[in-house]
Amino acid sequence: MNVLQLCTKPLFAPFDGGKIAMFSIANGLHQAKHTVTQWMISTPTHPFPASIPKDYPFTIQHHFTDTRVKPWDAFINLFQGNSYNLSRFNDAAAIQQQVAWLKQNPVDIIQAESIYALTGIADLRKASKAPIILRAHNVEFLIWERMANQAQNPLKKAYLHMLSRRLKKEELDLCNACDGIVVMSDVDAEVFRKLGVHVPIEVIGIATDLSPLTSQTGLEKKQLFHLGAMDWLPNREGVEWFIHQVWPSLHAALPDWKLVLAGKNMPSEYEEMQAAGIEVKQAPDAAEFMQSEGIMIVPLLSGSGIRVKIIEGLALGRIILTTPTGLEGIPAEDGKHLFVAHKPADFLTHLSQLLTSPNLAKRISENALTFANEHFRSEVLTQRLLQFYEKISTRV
Repeated sequence: MNVLQLCTKPLFAPFDGGKIAMFSIANGLHQAKHTVTQWMISTPTHPFPASIPKDYPFTIQHHFTDTRVKPWDAFINLFQGNSYNLSRFNDAAAIQQQVAWLKQNPVDIIQAESIYALTGIADLRKASKAPIILRAHNVEFLIWERMANQAQNPLKKAYLHMLSRRLKKEELDLCNACDGIVVMSDVDAEVFRKLGVHVPIEVIGIATDLSPLTSQTGLEKKQLFHLGAMDWLPNREGVEWFIHQVWPSLHAALPDWKLVLAGKNMPSEYEEMQAAGIEVKQAPDAAEFMQSEGIMIVPLLSGSGIRVKIIEGLALGRIILTTPTGLEGIPAEDGKHLFVAHKPADFLTHLSQLLTSPNLAKRISENALTFANEHFRSEVLTQRLLQFYEKISTRV
């Protein structure tokens, strides 16, 4: 089977959750002896590297698209009805190149990694008879809707709600223009169905092949850590909430503990918080970092989809403290595989439980490993994807 994978960023280091999700599914297909060509959009935020690894297993096509937010364009868009979020990815030259490539290279499946890779779907239809599958990493409009609900400034709240409404309409139109949709969680599948998406939807999570290098639970380090790209707004929102609403009381109760932050595009002001017990570090190897920096926190308040870092943390046997939003889409159990904090004080409560019961920490770590092996093995998820491809192909 020949698959064209439309990627919204180059899939090279440094890796974030989106890159891991895109590469892991392609690698699963490759291991199953299928051919994958990756069409990568490079942007100012995610540039194409000067060189790629010699052993990179996929054929690559790529095109630069300027997705920067431009104040004048954003202002003009206020008086238009389309989604500014999507319009920044609508690149006529990139679509023309995709069409030309498809006419010369027949494929069996076109798999788009998010709606931002489908701004040229009408042209793709004309160029190829292959079924188009949307792999929806998130329900995109929900991210903006939730940020709008969290916003305190009335003007910002109104603007974010407008972005969310416009994106919602176009997202649902694009979903129904596809032949099938793969989502990361039952939660996202239910959202799409309730909103009127009528094409077949399959829930297939994100594979991870990570395995722990140590049996330590992380309590020994006396550190909490967060690892995530800070140019993704829900990450930044969650970290800032944790710093202001959770960390002061937690640090007062446990003054010898630190909060370690790592990830690309780290705000400069975080570097100045050493006195508050906060430290910024580099994480060239995410798995190694997660196993060496203590207890993992994922304090998300908005966002959608499934959190790749939580899946990786579970696969490494890490102790994880997260919020209900962070756990969305992952069928792990609070108090069995990880801990969920429903309010700021819960972070300290859960941490105190762990400190007074080392056996609890060991049990949670072991349960996390078992859970990850049962739910996120690459071979199983790849087989389910191939079965969905076959189902869709017989309908088209």
